[in-house]
Amino acid sequence: MNIRQNINLDAIGIRDILSNVPKQKRCPFLIMESSGLGPSDTLNLTPNKIDFKSDPVAITIQRQMTDHVFTTFISKEAATALNQYIKEKGAMNPEEKIFNFSATRLLTTWRKASEIAGYEKIRLFELRRFFHKILCINGTQEFIINFLMGFQQNLEKQHIEITKEPLREEYKKVEPNLTIFT
Repeated sequence: MNIRQNINLDAIGIRDILSNVPKQKRCPFLIMESSGLGPSDTLNLTPNKIDFKSDPVAITIQRQMTDHVFTTFISKEAATALNQYIKEKGAMNPEEKIFNFSATRLLTTWRKASEIAGYEKIRLFELRRFFHKILCINGTQEFIINFLMGFQQNLEKQHIEITKEPLREEYKKVEPNLTIFT
């Protein structure tokens, strides 16, 4: 087997890896690659943090340690996977975690799928890097990328207030490039 190490994944590489994950288990990975969220924020998602009526679907996160609040979006592909996942899970409390498994299990699934696809030592962080790279390539301003990824960046000190609408418009421009399977 030809092993590829520590590469900067593109959509094809992510598709190669996720093709080895059962369709019903791809949801958290599709959320991470299309939103820039890390494993912790993804695994702590609850239905009340997600605005399914928005186009694209918006996720608002409040980090517990810092009280930092930010909004990001997920692709139609990730939103479809998330809707299906929630439907299969059944009725949920609005504050109940959507994903009932550990970061270790998520990482184990990712590593196994990566190895099957011929990749070695590919970190989950590569999904965030992919998101960042796609937005950069498509001309999104760095401070908007950082906001969507939840980096504080002293925005309060700079008196920069970012509303959802310009973020939404920027995201819509790049969303087709964040789609992995469809």
